[in-house]
Amino acid sequence: MKDLHNGTLYWQQVSNLQLSFDTLNNSSCIEAEAVIIGGGMSGLLCAAVLIDSGIKPVIIEQHTIAAGSSSANTGLLQFCNDKMLIEFVDQLGLKKAQLFYQSCQNAIHLIENIAAKLPEDVCFIRRPSLYFASSEQHVPQLKKESEALRNCGLQVEYWDSNKIASHFPFQKPGAIYTNGDAEINPYHFALRLAEYLVSKGVAIYEHTILTKQEAGQDGKRMLYTESSSSKANSSVSNRDKEVGLKPSIITNHLVYAIGYEPEQLTNKSFGASLQRTYAIATEPVDALWHEHALIWETARPYFYMRTTTDNRIIAGGLDELIPGLLQNSNALSKKKEQLVHIIQTLLPNQQIKADYEWNAVFAESLDGLPFIGRDPIQKNVYYTLGYGGNGTVYSMLGAKIIRDLITGQSNPLAPITSLDR
Repeated sequence: MKDLHNGTLYWQQVSNLQLSFDTLNNSSCIEAEAVIIGGGMSGLLCAAVLIDSGIKPVIIEQHTIAAGSSSANTGLLQFCNDKMLIEFVDQLGLKKAQLFYQSCQNAIHLIENIAAKLPEDVCFIRRPSLYFASSEQHVPQLKKESEALRNCGLQVEYWDSNKIASHFPFQKPGAIYTNGDAEINPYHFALRLAEYLVSKGVAIYEHTILTKQEAGQDGKRMLYTESSSSKANSSVSNRDKEVGLKPSIITNHLVYAIGYEPEQLTNKSFGASLQRTYAIATEPVDALWHEHALIWETARPYFYMRTTTDNRIIAGGLDELIPGLLQNSNALSKKKEQLVHIIQTLLPNQQIKADYEWNAVFAESLDGLPFIGRDPIQKNVYYTLGYGGNGTVYSMLGAKIIRDLITGQSNPLAPITSLDR
């Protein structure tokens, strides 16, 4: 496994919930309608949609539930994407671009519905967003984007500099103010969702590695697994281990929801780049801003920030096109201070100090779309890979698409996100 984050993660520090699940005992073979590889946000949401559709999946996680990218997630849920709607119109055409954005809005509704089923509050709160122009040069494009979003049926307004200054403690050349977004505690949501799935009969196995999968009879997939501890302690060659090996699971459908760990895909490559990003959570502050809006900007890489229920500010950005984590403590401290400085500039009357700091690896596709769909070659194999800055929303999109592909239903979004697009 590649290291996906380091530092002090806010969500894990404030969570009082700890879960553990058994390792799959491969001494006997089990059968399942569907198997999901990956116990992060994508895998859990996919399982939730499948179980509500009458399909009982098994989840296999090689480490622990929600310990990868999901625990470093900053929990902003927005229907706007890193790539603007007007850019997707040029790329996909008007109807497909509008469909994609409308689907992102609907995904937030679906996440809200799932959160409402859970036995404990996971801090899903509806919030507006302020998407401000980082410079005067960005204003014309922002106005064009605002019009395109309204024509798409989305609730947005264009705000000029005076209106921004009347609602926020800073002034910017212009902004799009959107309604219909949300924030969530992603780590607590994932853990509570895992609890809910188990209560519905979903089997979850941690510390279980898929070592091989192959086609069996009648289109079924034969899955071979071992525990992560046995793999770490084993000195037996792969060839020797495969002699007389029996499958651990036989399944009708295999779903890869492995986030940013493509080495699990048997050398399958995607059109994506690995990058690293930085985030902090501040000490609680006394006064925040208008409607606790999610705030981000048009510059690339962009800065963003949100609030928490205990009045902290979570902020992030400074993305770099570098695949590995930043390990140098002095360099990490400088990144933290950069983020603190940006917040301080926007909130000049606040004293900002970071309590938590971390950096993480994420993947972004070259065309700005997630990879969701069937394997172009292998029968009954699927992928839900939410590459991009809007990963949780993409995970929700993926859950619906995978469900429809498995059940034979038509999904107009599937051709847009397919692996062979």
